[in-house]
Amino acid sequence: MKNLMLIGFMVFLSQFANATTIQTDEEIVLNFDNNIDHLLDKSFNGYLKVIEHEVKFPKGPQEAKLYQAIELLDEIVNSEEFKRKVIGYVRPNGKREYAKNYLWNDSKVTLSNEQIYSIIMNGNERIIPNTESEANLFIRSYKCKWWQRLGPCNKVIGYTNPSGSKWINVNWKFYAKYDVHEMVGNLMHEWIHLLGFLHGKQDLHQEVPYVVGRIASQIAKEKLAE
Repeated sequence: MKNLMLIGFMVFLSQFANATTIQTDEEIVLNFDNNIDHLLDKSFNGYLKVIEHEVKFPKGPQEAKLYQAIELLDEIVNSEEFKRKVIGYVRPNGKREYAKNYLWNDSKVTLSNEQIYSIIMNGNERIIPNTESEANLFIRSYKCKWWQRLGPCNKVIGYTNPSGSKWINVNWKFYAKYDVHEMVGNLMHEWIHLLGFLHGKQDLHQEVPYVVGRIASQIAKEKLAE
């Protein structure tokens, strides 16, 4: 019975594998092109309002951190530093681009860093249409059952179903210990999935969700240190 339930969860998880965040011990180093001043003024200059719609999360100090992360996220995405880093990101191959730099599976329409930044700031989630310039957050935590703890559930930090659900699902195992900047990074990562940036099968940590989530986390950590 336990094995059947574990298999069932793995099948369920595989459906959302392209919108799932897996724990990794790999150190992710980001590089940026600083000679992009001529591109910044030509890029999107609007404001993205981060809106907290509904949060289902255990009461206590970690909940306070989550609300702080949501508030901080609004400040971060509208900062000049965020804009500069998203547009200036350089892959290890030396190119100023992201891996899997296209929406959904439309690989014929590749996007520049500037276009990716504009899509993020436009904030038009597929499941919540006609909400331009809004990052609409519906967040709920979950706990792995005892029979799931030896399986993939134990390593999944969060997941979304971009074409079928508005919810960002976060694993309590990680959020029970996360600092504010780590929550900021994961929320950014998962919300970007809702825009249509999914995972491929290689170079995951060079893709839009991982890189931009990491950028947001780094900026949050710096702001909190101040």
